[in-house]
Amino acid sequence: MHEMTPPREAGLLHGPLFRSAPKPLVRGYKENIRIHRDYPDKVMRYDPHPLSAWEIGLQTCDLLREEYGFAIPQTQISCAIDFRTDNPYIEHASVVAITDRVRGQRLLNVLESETVHDPAFISAFTTLSIGAAHYLTDIYEYGGVYLPDTMYHGQFTYGNTAEDPQKKLYLVDIEPIVAVFEKTTENTHNIRRLLTYIALQKSFLRLYFTYRNEDITEARSLLVDLSYKLNNCLIKNST
Repeated sequence: MHEMTPPREAGLLHGPLFRSAPKPLVRGYKENIRIHRDYPDKVMRYDPHPLSAWEIGLQTCDLLREEYGFAIPQTQISCAIDFRTDNPYIEHASVVAITDRVRGQRLLNVLESETVHDPAFISAFTTLSIGAAHYLTDIYEYGGVYLPDTMYHGQFTYGNTAEDPQKKLYLVDIEPIVAVFEKTTENTHNIRRLLTYIALQKSFLRLYFTYRNEDITEARSLLVDLSYKLNNCLIKNST
């Protein structure tokens, strides 16, 4: 279970970050994301989604770490304090999420640099590729809740946190937005959505890597097989 603190009214809100108003936050990536000047190794997100949505999203992150080898920074969540600010993204937030900050390069930038030849990076990319392929396969086989953010390579940063100096391909900028694949329902929209994600993964592998790496070949084979199954579902639904 993820650490979650109740609202200020309960008198249990704890920790300097959760007590801090937006005023001391000195810079941000987006309107609702800030870095506290006194805690540069943490990222604060003011989010309008309810606590229940965050709980589901973070439980899904646990599954991704444990079963598929994804690197995802740890996050704590709390009910948002009733801030008064000119920033509507912060004033209307229902949750404050505090995440370990990942320092490094966005994946797409790494692939245009010399780092792409680093054995450590290739190993991390291989782990991510095969994990994503297995994740997509299990979404199709078993259905249920899944996290679409895992399919977009713009969501990944190659770097490290203050807690873990080892460089990894981290899934960052997570929002608690999950999708549901109904295995037992003939849902053409869901099938096409999975096919889109598969196409993204396949094109990414084809663009930047050869298939001489056995693990990359395995990931590609899984994606090709899954594409075949999903396209057969679409054909069956159209008849």
